[in-house]
Amino acid sequence: DAVTPAQARVAFDQLEGTLTTVIAELDTDLFDLVSRLEASLDFPEERYHFVSRSTTTATIQAITKRVETLLADGSRNRVLREGRQVVILGKPNTGKSSLFNRLIGSDRAIVTTMAGTTRDLVTETIDLNGIPVRLVDTAGIRPSDNLVEVEGIARSRKAGAVADLLVLVFDRSRPIDQADESLLQETATGRRLFVLNKTDLPSFWPADRLNTEKGRGVVETSMSHQVGMDQLRTAMVRALDGDVLQRDSGSISNVRHLELLKLALKSLNQGAQSVAEGVSEEFILADLRGARTALEEITGARAPDDLLHHIFQHFCIGK
Repeated sequence: DAVTPAQARVAFDQLEGTLTTVIAELDTDLFDLVSRLEASLDFPEERYHFVSRSTTTATIQAITKRVETLLADGSRNRVLREGRQVVILGKPNTGKSSLFNRLIGSDRAIVTTMAGTTRDLVTETIDLNGIPVRLVDTAGIRPSDNLVEVEGIARSRKAGAVADLLVLVFDRSRPIDQADESLLQETATGRRLFVLNKTDLPSFWPADRLNTEKGRGVVETSMSHQVGMDQLRTAMVRALDGDVLQRDSGSISNVRHLELLKLALKSLNQGAQSVAEGVSEEFILADLRGARTALEEITGARAPDDLLHHIFQHFCIGK
């Protein structure tokens, strides 16, 4: 079931047949090229008589580019379909829970000036520019002897280990200390977005302090003044590779369809290489037919079972 309007749009595009139309247009162009190459085989003394080598190359390249675009769009649509988990990490009192509340639009997480207020994971699903995001607020990470807080910190780290995006929150009004450095080291292999909070207070360190760290950007915010939230949402969408597609683009989110497009792309690349090497049309046609087969399986024009049906219908097998 669709959770966000963008998810519903992708589902509707598939029901409406937008994808089928786009694939059919690709297959029509490919079919025309195959027909011309087939005709050339009837006159072996006239190489590329019905289609020049340059036209063949240009046509394959044009179709290839459109397939690559569909694949790129398909990756983004999988983000829309499957959703993503975003985990907020940081020391106590950096503004994590305030940021969480601002993103979900309500006071879901308790916010106080007392360090260690959040002891367990707090989760909420939000619509982030069409992406269903499971947002997770966590216990502040710091050394502690309190058994409850230690358990909360352990859960924070586990949640961060499986997150699609880590939002690391730092208090820019306080110097970076060993806890901050440890957090940066622990999360170095993850997909990260840095938030420098409390910019309304005098700063102890510059924004470019994190430029050497691997991440998806730095956003400066002030939760108390509600500054920087639009920039943060935009940065999160970009970090999740979730740019929303325009309508009628031929949305793809089905894993099988994506794999078939990859097969078609592989065959097209092989066909382009065959043309460049000047090999016989038979080899080029074999590659292009492979691409057509993959595309037609997406639209249902040619399914694997159709071959068996044809055999049993036209030949005396099993009779």
